[in-house]
Amino acid sequence: MSADRTPSQPADPRITGRSFGGRLGRAAGNLVLALINATLILVIVAAILGLLLIDRTRTIAADVASDVTQAAISSTGLDPSDTLAELRVISTEMIELRTAIEDKRGDVDQKTAALAARLDTLEATLQSLKARKDGLAEAAIDQASIVAGNALERLRGCTPAEAGS
Repeated sequence: MSADRTPSQPADPRITGRSFGGRLGRAAGNLVLALINATLILVIVAAILGLLLIDRTRTIAADVASDVTQAAISSTGLDPSDTLAELRVISTEMIELRTAIEDKRGDVDQKTAALAARLDTLEATLQSLKARKDGLAEAAIDQASIVAGNALERLRGCTPAEAGS
């Protein structure tokens, strides 16, 4: 401390670096930081309230669905507990039916695979027959050309028959 200054006197702002502009800048920065923090807190609160609202909506929807189901069952004049038991039995039967269908589907898949294998064999046989047909056609053409050539060669030595004989 300097000797000519008393503790109650403020320090010289040029010496301490606490000028009005610096304090104003720090205050503006702190204000922006406080606004960002408040915004983040509000976003978090809104997200939590949204999750609570979604949960409450699901609970209300389940309650309404249950009440409507009970009212629909009651309006038919049936006992709700008997109807629910019957629904459980039907659900079990549907599961068994689904299992049976899947088992049959496996059998159908096996039969389809066997038919596909037979079809592949038939296709290979047809391709073989087609190749043989092409070979036979070429052999027949070759044989016909040889016969025609021989016939032409025999005709080459022919002379016309005489008119008077």
